[in-house]
Amino acid sequence: MAGKIPQNNIPDVGMDRYAVAVGKGAKIGTSGLMPCFGMVFRSQTSDERPVIALTHTSHLAPIQQVIEAVIGQMPIGANQPVTIEVAGGMAPFGVDYPGTVKEQQEVMDIAHSYGIAKTNFNLVSPEGPPLTMTVTPAGTSLELKEPGDTEEGEPIEDLLCLEDERMQNALDASIDEMEDELAQRIEDGIGEDRSVEDVVQEQQQFSVMTSAERRNIKRSIDQIEQEFKEIQKK
Repeated sequence: MAGKIPQNNIPDVGMDRYAVAVGKGAKIGTSGLMPCFGMVFRSQTSDERPVIALTHTSHLAPIQQVIEAVIGQMPIGANQPVTIEVAGGMAPFGVDYPGTVKEQQEVMDIAHSYGIAKTNFNLVSPEGPPLTMTVTPAGTSLELKEPGDTEEGEPIEDLLCLEDERMQNALDASIDEMEDELAQRIEDGIGEDRSVEDVVQEQQQFSVMTSAERRNIKRSIDQIEQEFKEIQKK
């Protein structure tokens, strides 16, 4: 049975799930937020109908990946901006719980780049009750109350797997193009007016990279530069 937020019969998005709704009458929510973040996304369709999305994230993945994945599921019109609100998290308490200070700082670090217009952190105490968010096109309400059943929404992990696959494909294509460019440079006898790293940067067509992907790029740069040096010695 799908979960509903008590008293208002609004779909209750579960942990590490997301939901998208379109239209003036759209309503979605999530409950049970303590260290987790609730993230609200707002935009419009091509015919200017309101679009809202909501995800309840337990910090399963880097915040940028979650944002990109959810926005990718919204039927947003061309050139329509997306604004984001984030609420939840907990301050440090005791000696064993650091709170979500690190995750909150990650949000603030990308706030300007991703259109995060509003944040509400540390509204919940360790004793509870947790935070409930209710989202409509008109605004977002925050309440401290006991959660309902949280079973609605689609698993965010499914989106992240798609995002990872897309990014890996882009990474592979970027490295292939980099190798082709390098081979052409050698064939044409071009000197060192551009470094291999410059070529890589020009070939990157995606905006979000994990640290592992950066390491992969760096290893590729090192390997190809070494091959280039060996060819120049001959």
